[in-house]
Amino acid sequence: MTIEEYLKRRNKGQSLEEIQKEKLLSEGTVWTLELGYQCFLKQLPLDKAVGFIQNIVVINPTYGEKKTYINPLDINN
Repeated sequence: MTIEEYLKRRNKGQSLEEIQKEKLLSEGTVWTLELGYQCFLKQLPLDKAVGFIQNIVVINPTYGEKKTYINPLDINN
């Protein structure tokens, strides 16, 4: 499935789960497409979103809880 087809289906109101089931997409594939869709909605370049995600650091996970920290100085890079 192309990102263009995914965008069209989501814009028509089809849910992520419906598309995944209908097109037999893996969880990884459907979430990758959803990331592209969300970036499209926010007019955020996908490479910027990936850069933002790469700057998230998990700090001191204890008792099964993950605490995250985002360096605000890295957001605009």
